[in-house]
Amino acid sequence: MSKDRIVLIASWVFFPSVFVLAAINGVNPLSGGASQFEKGRYFEGVKEVNNTVPKAKTGRRTEDILEEMLVVQKQQLDRQDKILAILENEFEPKPKEIVVNGKKCIENSSAECFNMPLLSKEAKTVPVIAAYLKNPNVETAKSYLQWHAKYLKSAFAGGTSIELAIAKYGQEAYPLNYNTVSSDTAGGYSTVLNEKNNKMVLDSMRDSFEMNIYLGKSADMDVYAIDNIAEFLRENKGVKANFIFYSGGSKKIMDAIGKRMKDVAIALNSANSVVVDSKRFSSHNIFTTPTIEIYIKSKGKNIPLFNGRLSSNSIATKIVDVLEVEDVIKQGHSPMHKQWERAGEYSHKYLKDQYSIDINKQYLKQQYK
Repeated sequence: MSKDRIVLIASWVFFPSVFVLAAINGVNPLSGGASQFEKGRYFEGVKEVNNTVPKAKTGRRTEDILEEMLVVQKQQLDRQDKILAILENEFEPKPKEIVVNGKKCIENSSAECFNMPLLSKEAKTVPVIAAYLKNPNVETAKSYLQWHAKYLKSAFAGGTSIELAIAKYGQEAYPLNYNTVSSDTAGGYSTVLNEKNNKMVLDSMRDSFEMNIYLGKSADMDVYAIDNIAEFLRENKGVKANFIFYSGGSKKIMDAIGKRMKDVAIALNSANSVVVDSKRFSSHNIFTTPTIEIYIKSKGKNIPLFNGRLSSNSIATKIVDVLEVEDVIKQGHSPMHKQWERAGEYSHKYLKDQYSIDINKQYLKQQYK
């Protein structure tokens, strides 16, 4: 520690102590009876308001008070030394000497003197990460994975919330040149396994939500996207759907399309409700179409799912995501092995294509029950 620093800190304690001691002894340091030292050279010419300073009611000796002040000063200096050590280690770290195989060496100066460094801020501040990096084994890995699973769960919920906020508010929430309308191609698809699993999940949860489909603000996108929406409803017959049109004209167009596209006609005719209600667009902040909204019955709330066009399975996946975020279904309800158990029918196709072996998939499943 530098001498200048010690002198500066000592002055903070010493000079106020002169006036404290003077007050304890019944001497006003600004009065005429005080010595020049007690007055202080910078207080000359200051007029007194009151020449009487009450004498402190204490029997303590001046030496005792000074000793207590020195103790406090030492504590402050110790704290400052610790702060200085932390700052130096963070911004100007010094080489650390360690013992490896009985020999002293500078930490990480060579492969022989290796010691796992905690390079990231997270590793330094999250004990479970530090424990795993410093001593990687089955137990520390288990603890780290348990922590990491909860970390990822929180991150995934945050990512889904961002997508939902953009779907609901558009550029009001994210005023950049960001694509707020999904535009999946007509041939887009996900794996057969995931698609079948999503259908099973939605079928089991069909009484817990309804699907609100808003149309009528974007003629081109409405017409482009309606086939995938109708396909989703055909593949997930248990899902209750409500069609809300912005105007009578937009409904008339969809009715005309339904005369040429069977799935669209079935979707409209089997819908839970079909209405024209422009006021509902305003009250639900529907700024473009198509907009798909999910109504969760147990919570009495509407959640915008997406705007634009998505494949049938992508729509199903988004609904499952929302039901997870809202705790309608539990996270981890469909791990991959459970999907294979519930929906897997890939093996019979694989054997037939690769080896020309035709197996009875129903018999196979029956024997595994």
